[in-house]
Amino acid sequence: MTSSTAQSSFHGTAVSVMQFTDSSSSTSQLFCAYDDNISDSVSDIVLPASYCDIAPFALSSRDPVIPPAQAVLTDSCFFSSDEYAWLDCVRTCLDSGILLDNFSWPAFHAGRDNRPTNVSIISALLPLFRDAANTPAMMRHSLIVIREIVMKLNPSQTPVVTVDQPLYALVKQLQWHCPVQFGEDKFVVLLGGLHIEMAVLRMLGHWLTGSGWIQCLAEAGIATSGVAQSFLSASHVKRTRRVHTVTAAALYINLHQMYDEYCSNQPDGPVDSFGKWRADRELSSVQFKYWSMVVQLELLMLSFVRSLRMGNFHLYVDCMQQLASWFFVFDQTNYARWLPVHIRDMLALEYTHPDVYEQFVAGNFTVNKSGRKFSNIAADHAHEQLNALIKGEGGVIGLTEKDAAQCRWTVAAPEVVRMLQEFECKSFAKSSSTSTTLIMSSLLRFRASSNKMCQNC
Repeated sequence: MTSSTAQSSFHGTAVSVMQFTDSSSSTSQLFCAYDDNISDSVSDIVLPASYCDIAPFALSSRDPVIPPAQAVLTDSCFFSSDEYAWLDCVRTCLDSGILLDNFSWPAFHAGRDNRPTNVSIISALLPLFRDAANTPAMMRHSLIVIREIVMKLNPSQTPVVTVDQPLYALVKQLQWHCPVQFGEDKFVVLLGGLHIEMAVLRMLGHWLTGSGWIQCLAEAGIATSGVAQSFLSASHVKRTRRVHTVTAAALYINLHQMYDEYCSNQPDGPVDSFGKWRADRELSSVQFKYWSMVVQLELLMLSFVRSLRMGNFHLYVDCMQQLASWFFVFDQTNYARWLPVHIRDMLALEYTHPDVYEQFVAGNFTVNKSGRKFSNIAADHAHEQLNALIKGEGGVIGLTEKDAAQCRWTVAAPEVVRMLQEFECKSFAKSSSTSTTLIMSSLLRFRASSNKMCQNC
């Protein structure tokens, strides 16, 4: 859980279980049961051998047999019209000087979201494993543990597992090598949405390297040169997403300024539509095409995040089909290899697991912890939030050599933190009202700086 050179470091595996509550369902509820007769001594806490003992396992060196899937690639329509509607709203606010409540990107889409908000979930962080996660034996054992938990809570449900890209490659190979025990008909495996977003942000950073974007952010006062440099590697996801949101809005406004100048220079002649004018300018100017592609990529990234925030499964699959080709273009080998596999699984889900597909369409492939609109997060994001509770001083540090104390702490800590977060929610509501004003000021500064880049297009 810390760097490899730190004292008392812990490089293990954390598994969290998340259950969607449904009052009409007869499934069991996820909770921790305690025996009244157990001693208060931490030394009496012993985990069962079926949970602790990890059997050795290795994948076969032979190529696996990949089962056929009934998946049909559909024409991706890419729901970018909603993002352009937000950009038009921003442009209208700046032209009129009136700050609307839905000026920011989250507020705009939250106001347009008519889908019912999913109920909150019950989540639990299981006791930690000492073994590293990136081994076939650990992944096999994790699937067995998850399957036993799901069979206990809801015997008729197919287990759904969410992992990041390196573990996704291991789990899929495990499914293909051991179809009888872990086949695609036994488990549904998701590629983590948070890690896909991080890969897209790094891809955007690679595309903007050397373009003058960092200098523009520093001159606008949005970030210092050092912080702006970190946006290229997306070391802070939320901050990087915000600066790309400001960039897309500023470039779009400058794009319309150039179109207005074009229209004013042709008072008597025929005027091309905005789409045709933009396409012609992309053919005649390489620099114009470059920044036009920046806007396109940033809106694609925002559409993907919106699919997670709204729990829109169709938009989620649609955006991934658009992103897959870009991972090949930017030579991101791992996601170029495995994102198409994930797209294949999601397209075939309607035929292989219709019950899971129905839940995903209802938005249950994401997690809503607050009950608010436009606040869903990917399952791997929710797991990382639970994982963060056991890191740092006062967490797992100092407990790695005490199995019983570590077990008790990892079971109790998430529930304690949940109660503290509910107590502090009013303070969060007060502080969130200033976010729209900060975005407006950043956009105005960045608009002036980015205008220099578009003057020669």
